[in-house]
Amino acid sequence: MFLLLACAGGDTGSELEPQITGTVTTEDSTAASAEVEIYKAFGMDVDGKGLWYFASDPDATCDSVAEYLTDDQVDPHGIWAPGSCNLTMVVSDGSYETGTAWSMDTADAWLVGHVSVRCAMGEGDFEWGKRDAGSEDEDYFWTGTEWTGAPTDFSVTIEGEGDPGGYTITLDMDGYDGNYPTVIDSIAASGVATGTIDAEWCNLYQTGVFPQ
Repeated sequence: MFLLLACAGGDTGSELEPQITGTVTTEDSTAASAEVEIYKAFGMDVDGKGLWYFASDPDATCDSVAEYLTDDQVDPHGIWAPGSCNLTMVVSDGSYETGTAWSMDTADAWLVGHVSVRCAMGEGDFEWGKRDAGSEDEDYFWTGTEWTGAPTDFSVTIEGEGDPGGYTITLDMDGYDGNYPTVIDSIAASGVATGTIDAEWCNLYQTGVFPQ
């Protein structure tokens, strides 16, 4: 039986350097752009499935990320840096093997798992309220251009023992497809992001994002 354990708080530190870096720029008339600057990563695997979250704010912790992914209407400050992208990676088919150099790439996408990219582009801030005049729901939203998508070309390798030692993740992405929150049409984006980061083991099992 899998035992749910409390998250261990990670170190905070403005002295940290981003370990996964790049840019994402939409290929429409807005040409909105955001930096990929990943300072912290958190994740866990259970029975061959896994969830990893990559945060653009160096002050992100296991507890804050778990709360953000679990509860509605959580302030993104301290997890998602303005003008940056955060990433989520899921392995959903049960093929992940702890302790091996497990890999996934474009050919496996959605059959094995996926990487998603969420960007707070340009100038703005995360504010509480309604995203637009026609919305009935209030939440924290990015006042600039928000874009969500997935890489069209990517590769990822995950190594490490998982609980408790964590993981080492190498990620390369090039080209994206996605959309704005209020626009149904697909909006392509360009840009390369790459790097290797050590991810802290973190109990994300009950977030609702963890593949079941």
